[in-house]
Amino acid sequence: MSEGSRPVCLIFSADPAFQDAVSAALAALDARLERVDDAGDALVALTAATAHCAVVDLGQAEVWSAVVENLRRIPDLNEVPLLFIANSAEAVDRLLAEPPEGHWDLMRQPLHPRWLCAKVGHLIHTELRVARSAAQSEAQLAMIDALPAQVCVVDAQGHILMGNRAWRLHEGIADDVVVGRHYRDFCERIAGDGNNHAADVCRGLTDVLRGDCKRFEHEYCLDQGERECRYFLLSIVPLGADGGAVICRFDTTHQKRAETERLDATRHLEMVMDAVQLNLFEYDLATSRRIVGMRDLELFGDHPVDLADMRERFVHPDDGDQFTLALNAVMAGEDQGSIEYRVGTGIHPRWRCVVARVIGRDAQSPGRLVGASWDVTARKLAQIESERMAASRALALDAGRFNAWEWDFLLRRGSGGERDIDLFGRKIEFGEQLVALTHPDDRERVRALWGDDAVPVDRFEIEFRVVRGDGDVRWIKAVGRLERDARQAPLRQVGLSWDITEQKRADIALRDSEAQLRRALDAARMVSWEWDLASGTRHAIGDDLAVLGESPATIHTAKTRVHPDDLERHQTDIDQSLLTGNDYQSEFRVIWPDGSVHWLLSRGTPIHDAEGRVVRLSGLVWDITARKAADNELIESRRLQELAIEGAGLNIWEIDLRSGIRRGGPRDIDFYGFIPATHDDFARIVGPEDVARLDAAMQRAIADQGHYEVEYGVRKADGQRRWYSALGQLVRGPDGRPDKLVGVTYDITARREQSHAMALALEAAEQTSRAKSSFLAATSHELRTPMNAVLGMTRLLVDTDLDTRQRDLLDTIRSSGDLLLRLINDVLDFSRIEAGEMPIDVTEFDTLACIESSIEIVAQQAEAKGLDLFLDVAPEACRRVRGDPTRLRQILVNVLVNAIKFTDHGEVRLTVSARPRNDGTVEFDFQVSDTGIGMSDELIEQVFLPFRQGDGSMTRRHGGTGLGLAICRRLAELMKGEIGASSLLGEGSHFDIQLPFDDHGSALPNIGNVQVMVASPHRASREAAVSQLRRFGVSVMSCNASDPVPDAILLEQQLLLIDDRLFADDPEWIDDMFARHQRDPAIARMLSLRDVTQRILPDWVRDLGTIIRPVRLSVLFGLLHEFDTSPKTLVRGAGVQAIVKLSGAASAQHPRGRGQPDQPDVAADDAGSVGLQL
Repeated sequence: MSEGSRPVCLIFSADPAFQDAVSAALAALDARLERVDDAGDALVALTAATAHCAVVDLGQAEVWSAVVENLRRIPDLNEVPLLFIANSAEAVDRLLAEPPEGHWDLMRQPLHPRWLCAKVGHLIHTELRVARSAAQSEAQLAMIDALPAQVCVVDAQGHILMGNRAWRLHEGIADDVVVGRHYRDFCERIAGDGNNHAADVCRGLTDVLRGDCKRFEHEYCLDQGERECRYFLLSIVPLGADGGAVICRFDTTHQKRAETERLDATRHLEMVMDAVQLNLFEYDLATSRRIVGMRDLELFGDHPVDLADMRERFVHPDDGDQFTLALNAVMAGEDQGSIEYRVGTGIHPRWRCVVARVIGRDAQSPGRLVGASWDVTARKLAQIESERMAASRALALDAGRFNAWEWDFLLRRGSGGERDIDLFGRKIEFGEQLVALTHPDDRERVRALWGDDAVPVDRFEIEFRVVRGDGDVRWIKAVGRLERDARQAPLRQVGLSWDITEQKRADIALRDSEAQLRRALDAARMVSWEWDLASGTRHAIGDDLAVLGESPATIHTAKTRVHPDDLERHQTDIDQSLLTGNDYQSEFRVIWPDGSVHWLLSRGTPIHDAEGRVVRLSGLVWDITARKAADNELIESRRLQELAIEGAGLNIWEIDLRSGIRRGGPRDIDFYGFIPATHDDFARIVGPEDVARLDAAMQRAIADQGHYEVEYGVRKADGQRRWYSALGQLVRGPDGRPDKLVGVTYDITARREQSHAMALALEAAEQTSRAKSSFLAATSHELRTPMNAVLGMTRLLVDTDLDTRQRDLLDTIRSSGDLLLRLINDVLDFSRIEAGEMPIDVTEFDTLACIESSIEIVAQQAEAKGLDLFLDVAPEACRRVRGDPTRLRQILVNVLVNAIKFTDHGEVRLTVSARPRNDGTVEFDFQVSDTGIGMSDELIEQVFLPFRQGDGSMTRRHGGTGLGLAICRRLAELMKGEIGASSLLGEGSHFDIQLPFDDHGSALPNIGNVQVMVASPHRASREAAVSQLRRFGVSVMSCNASDPVPDAILLEQQLLLIDDRLFADDPEWIDDMFARHQRDPAIARMLSLRDVTQRILPDWVRDLGTIIRPVRLSVLFGLLHEFDTSPKTLVRGAGVQAIVKLSGAASAQHPRGRGQPDQPDVAADDAGSVGLQL
C-alpha cells in the first residue's frame, strides 16, 4: 500500500512534546500521522479531506479557542472521528461546555501507549466501516472516492458499479471503462506469478455475492518486474440487503517490510543478547508465575517458579529486602525499575542487574512484569575494589591528617582538600589566598610556588607558617609534583600538605629538653659519658669536676682516680659487660686530687656495630656518697629497731595471702612453742572461738581499709594459757589485689588479767548502783504518796472562804508542792529506767489526740508567759498506731515545757510529720523549736545527761533538776527511737524526736466541704490557720480587722472563724463593715462581730459556740464536719451561715513582743506549713 493509501491520523497540538508522545504511541499502527498546529485554513482543508481520525490536545487553555474555531471550519466534521486528550478536570469542563458535532471520544492523561493505540485503531476502523457503506448514495460514493484505500463496488452479479480514484489509478483505467465490466476481468492482472490468486479472488467474490461467507480476505504479492515486489491485502464484504459487494484492496508492503525488519531485528537482538548474556524474562502478575527465561538454567541452575521462589531460593539473603522494595516500586506504578543484587549464597556470589516494567495493566488484568537481566559481577567487583581503594586512600589521608590539594597553572587557581579548615581555619583556593595567610617571614617562599608569578617546579618540599583568623600560628609542610601535558607545558601541581606544628614544637621541646637535661645532670652531680674502645677516648656531658674532681680525656686517665681497693672489681665489671654484651653497673670509690674520697655509681650499655661487635660503651656516672652514708645510717637504724622490738617483746610476722604461707618472727617459739607455717596452724593451739575471731579479722582487713586487729588466746604445750594481741596492715600487689598481711604480735596476758579484775569491780559497782536506784525508786514512791495528799488537801482548802493573805500562802504551798512533786516524779522515772523497770505499754491510739493532749497540758504555761504556741500536724501524721501513748505524751510534754521554760518571748512550735518504712512501720518526726536563749555547741550534748542543765546559772535562774531531757532520751531509746538537738546561742533551740510505731491505718478527720473565712488581726495567726486548713483540704481565706472585704468574697464563705482579739482592736470598724452592706439583702442579715457575744444571732446564722485557743485540730475538724452534715436554711444571697468565736484562755491581749497589728490584707496564698493558732 502506498503512503498515500494508508489511513491518516491527525495530531492537533501546539505542544511538540505532546505530538512526539502521541506519535511514539501510534507507531505500531499502519497509519500516516500528520502533525497540525494552527497553521491555517489550507492545512485544515487538507486534513479534513483525508483524515480518518484526529487526536486533539486539550492541555493548553490558550489554544483551546483556536482548536474549536478550526474544527468548526472543517466541512463534514461529523464524518471524522475525534479523540480529545485532557490533562485536567478544567479541560474536560471546557470540552463539555462546547462539545463538537459528530463522533468523538475522550481520554485523560497520563497517556498509556497501548490504550491510546487501541483507541485510535478503533476510530480508524470505524471510519473504514463508514467507507464500506458509502455506496448507498452518491454522497457516500463521493466519500469512497476520497478514501486512500483501493475500493471497488460491484453489484450482485459482480459487475463494477464504481471504483474510487485510488483503484482506478492502480488499474490505469478511466471512469467510463470501469462501469458495467465484470470484476474478474481485473483479476487476471494478478495471475502472472504462476499462482492461483485470480481464481481464489473470483471464488471468494462469488461466495460473498451468494451469501456463503460474510467476509473474504486474501493477501498476495504482485511482481512488478524490475521494481520491488509489492504486497496487497484484498477484502470483500457484502454491500447490504440489495446485494453486491465492496472490494477493498490495501497496500501492505510497508507492513511486510516492517515485519521483515522486525524479524531481522529480533534475530540481531538474539545475537546481541547471546553475546552479552542477556536474559529476558516475564511474569504473569495475575498468577505470579514466571515464563521461563532463555538463560534461567545457566544463571540459576533451575527455573524460578514465581517471584516468591525467586526471592527465597536465588536472591542473596542480604539483598532480599532491597529486591522486594524495588519490585514493589515497579508494581506500584513506576514506569521502569532497576536493581543490582547477588545470586546465591556462596563465597563468591554473582552480581546481576535487572531492569523491569509492568505492561498490559488495565482494569481487568494486573498485566505482566517483563524485563531483562545481565551479569555485572566484573563491574561490581571492580566497583567494590575501587571503593575499597578509595576508602583506604581516604583512611590513610585521614589517619595521617593529610590534605590533598591541586593547583592549576593555566587558570592560576587551586582547590584545597577536606582539611583546609583544620590547616588554615577556612576553605582556600591556594594562590594569593594562601600567600595572604602565610606568616610574613615565610611569604616570599610561598609566593614563589603559588603566587601569580610562580615559576613551575617539577618537585618541591616546603615548610612554612600560616596565621589563622583567630591569630593561631600553625606550621604547615607541603610536598608536590608538577604534571605536564603532551607538549611538556606545565599543566597543574598536585600534592599533600599536613600540620607539623606539634612536630616543630617537639623539636623545640627536644632542644629545650637537651639543655634541661644538661642542667639536670649538673644539678644531680651526674655525668653522661661515652667510651670509644678503638681510640680509648672518653666524651662526657656534665660537670666532671663535680663528680671526678677533674675532666679526664681518656678512660685510662679516669681509671687512675679509682680507689686501689676497688680498681680490680671495677675493671672486672667493665670486662664482663664487654664480653657478654650485657649492661654494665659498678659502685666504686674515687680519690679526688685534693685527697677526698667519694663513692660513685656508674652504669653503661654496650653499643654494637653492624657486625655485632662492641665498639662503644655509653652510660651515666654520679656521686652516691650521700646515699652510701644514708645506707650506713639505715643499717644502724635497723639494728636499733631490732633492739627496740626485742626489748618491747614484739613478734614480727607476715602472711602471704595468695599461698597462705606464714613467715614468723624470732619470738614464735616463745609465744607458741613452735613456728606456725600457715595461718591454719593456729587451729592446733587456739580454741574454736579464737579461730573464728582470727578468720573474721582477716576478712575485715581484706574487705575494708586493710587494718588488721585481733586478740586471741593460746594454750601452750605445757598447759599454760596466754593471751596475745595482733596488729597488722594489708599490702596490695601491683594489680591492686590483696597480696600479704604484715604485722606484730605482743603478749597481753597481764593486761587481760587486770581487765578481768576491773570487770569484777565494775560489776560490783553496778550492783551497788542498781541497789541505789531501787532505794531511790522506793523512797520517791513513799515521798509521792504524802505529797499527793498535801497537794489535794491544799486544793480543797483553796475552795473555802479565805482572806487574801491565806489564799497567797496556799498558792505558795501549792506551787512549791507541784515543783516538788515533779522533782519526785522525775527522780522516780529516772530510777525506774536505770533499774530497767520502766514498762512500755503498747496499745492502739490516735496520734492526733495524743499530740493535742500534750499541747493542752502546756498551753496554760505558754499563755502565762505570753508565748505563741503553734501546732503543725501533717495529714499523713494523723493515723492510728500501736505504741505507748503515755510515754509519747511524757516525751512531748517534757520537751515542750523545757522550750517554754527557756523562751521569754516569741513562739514555741511543734511540727509533726510521718513517713512509711519498708518494714511496715511508720516513723514519726516530732520537731520542737523555740525562739529562746539557745545553747552553745559544747552544751548541747550535756542537756541529755542526768542532773545536767547547761551550766549553774541556768539552774539558778530557771530551776529544775536536769532530768527531763535525760528521761526523754532514755524513753526514746526504749521505744526504738532517738532524740537530738541543735541550737544557736541567742537564737533558739530545735529538738528532733524520731519514733517508730506499727501502722494501723489513717485517722484523717472527716472535714466535709465547707467554705471558711478566718478573721484575725495578726498575720502569723492567719497564715497558720490558712496553711493548716488547706493542708487538710479545706477551702479557706483570711482577712484582717481593717480589710475591706469584697461582697463577692463574703458571699462565697459559709463559716466565719473570728479571733476574739478583733474586739480589742477596733469594734467600730466591725459595725461600719456590716453597715456598709445594709443595702445588700445577703449582707444586711450579718451581725456586727462585736455583738457576737451580746445578742442572739438571727435565724440565718448558726452559733457554733466558742473554741479555746490554741485550737485543737480534732475539735475544729469535728465542728466543720458537724456544720457540713447538719441541716441548713440558706437565705438567697447570704454568705456567712455561722460564726465561731475563737477565745483565748486568759485574756485577749496581744502576745508579748508582737507589736501592733500588721498591714491590711486578704490572704489566699499557699503559705507554708506554719501551724494553727488564732
